[in-house]
Amino acid sequence: MTPFEVFNEHVNQFPIVIDLPHSGTAMTTKMSNELRSDAILANTDWLLRELYGFLSKLGFTMIQNNMNRYLVDPNRNPNGSLTGDYYHLVYATNTFGHQLYQTPLTTDEITKRFTQFYRPYHNQLYKLLTQKRQAFGHVLLLDMHSFAEYTKKTDATTADIVLGNDFDRTSSLGIYNYFSDAYEKQGYQVSNNFPFRGG
Repeated sequence: MTPFEVFNEHVNQFPIVIDLPHSGTAMTTKMSNELRSDAILANTDWLLRELYGFLSKLGFTMIQNNMNRYLVDPNRNPNGSLTGDYYHLVYATNTFGHQLYQTPLTTDEITKRFTQFYRPYHNQLYKLLTQKRQAFGHVLLLDMHSFAEYTKKTDATTADIVLGNDFDRTSSLGIYNYFSDAYEKQGYQVSNNFPFRGG
């Protein structure tokens, strides 16, 4: 299996790139051998291909990650140390704080994952965004996810849709309201940047 797939790479029907960063479930043999026998890879975004596959059929350009987010998370900022404080890219524990590996990963292993999987994914994503900007003068990047329940403790009712734009830092309020209004008109309950504010 290839680390990621691209659909409609050279089709410029829309000034939009769809990103499925957490759609993967595959892992390397090395990672599988290093995991604890009781490790649970929680927080997988299930059924993304089934949920959003129609978008590529409509002509939208899409990049789909095939690798498990616990191998390396392409939806996280790469800035920061790859040692000690590496958990924002390569997690040592799962969403619920349970240890994943029999022994801590080495700096070489973390760097290798970054080089082999994270960087090529983002190079391709950057290429897709650049092509759209050249064709249209602008581009909208949509990261698509799925969730079963909130991972943060809250008394709030789980919404149908969570829209995250990092509190209006990654898109304008106008774009946010466009999507929020569209979902609400269809009868969906929309949550504003909680508990997911976007990567």
